[in-house]
Parts: sequence; C-alpha cells; structure tokens
Amino acid sequence: MFSSANYREDPRKSIDYFYQHLIEELTKIRTMLSDLSTGRKRIELQINSLEHEEKRIKQQLDQAEAAGNDAATDAATTRLATVQRDLQGLLKKYNQAAETEEEAYRRSAAREQLVDSFRANKESFKAEYNFAAARTRSDSQGFVGRGNPADHQIDDDLAVRMGPVVDLLTLDLLDAGESNDRDEPNDRDQ
Repeated sequence: MFSSANYREDPRKSIDYFYQHLIEELTKIRTMLSDLSTGRKRIELQINSLEHEEKRIKQQLDQAEAAGNDAATDAATTRLATVQRDLQGLLKKYNQAAETEEEAYRRSAAREQLVDSFRANKESFKAEYNFAAARTRSDSQGFVGRGNPADHQIDDDLAVRMGPVVDLLTLDLLDAGESNDRDEPNDRDQ
C-alpha cells in the first residue's frame, strides 16, 4: 500500500488517505448494521404472523373437539404442529440474528473509537509535520538553527514516529477488510 518512502514524502497525504479509508469502513459497518437490523425485523414480523396463525389454529382445534369432528381435529392438530415447528425455527433464527447484530454493534463501537482517536491524532501529527516543514524551510533559508544537525532531523524523526502508527492502521484496516468479507450477510441465511 504505502511504503515508508511514501509517507516520508508527505505524511499528511498518507494520514488523510488512512482516515478516509477508516471513514469508508465505518460507513460499510453502519450499512451492515442496518441490513442486520432489517433482517431481524423481518424475522420478527414472520414470528408475529405465525403466532397469530397458531392462535387461530388453536381456536379451530377447540371448535373441532367441541363438535366431536375427529377429521377436523386431526387436520388442525397437524397444522398446529407444523406452525409450532416453524415458529421454533424462526425463534432460533431470531436469537441468532439478535446475537449477530449485538456483536456487530460492539465492533462498530470499537471502529468508531478508532476513528475518533485517529481523527484527534491526525490533526496533531499534521500540525507537527507542518511545524517541522516550516522549521526546515526556515533553516534552509538561513533564518534559524543554521548548522545544528538536530534541526535537520525533525522530518526524519517525525517520519520515524509516524511509521509505526501508519503500519498499525494498515494492519487494522486489512484485518477489518478480511473480517468484513467473512461477516457479509449471506442470502442463504435469510
């Protein structure tokens, strides 16, 4: 992606690139959360529909038993068993969807903390870089610090300090990309 030479040239561009990438990842996570919530709500509606159907069949069963109609009682009992089995399956699916959604919310919160932290640090790094660049320019024009080797090391020191930060963010973004590929909602699961 970015080598150390790239962010040594102008770390501000690298920082902006990584920040933009973090924002894009956060947007994807929020979209995924919305999709998960919609899927869970869809299951909830199906459960409500089956619960209503179960209640209706139980009433038919009671009526058939009261009338002494064995054929209607058997048919209602069979339909009731089918609806109850389907309802149990949907309840299990609903619980799984709720757990997945909860985990996604936790991951989203962690990603938001990373973005907030990066946003705060990014401005600090950019300010330090701008200061170092201005100081280097003034040194080269002979205004301050002429002949002091420490003043000429500011850019290198800043690049060295930023290197691990950029590397960690790159790894985090790659990990997030891999986990997003695994966590994409699957049409088969709905």
